[in-house]
Amino acid sequence: MKKYVSKIMLVLSYASLIGAILQMVYLRFGGILFEFHRYPADNCLWVALIVSFGLFLGLYKIIDLLESN
Repeated sequence: MKKYVSKIMLVLSYASLIGAILQMVYLRFGGILFEFHRYPADNCLWVALIVSFGLFLGLYKIIDLLESN
């Protein structure tokens, strides 16, 4: 049972990471619906991407440790 739960958590973390990347790319380069102007707060998108990537790696490490036990 632990094996299936860890695989489900890993798939969900992959999906959240991909979703964060897609959202960052869409907001960074804009779309047809709005014009994207460059503001100093644009760096928040990169920080959010790095944080979500770090959370993904941390979750992956926790799942790996749980599976080894």
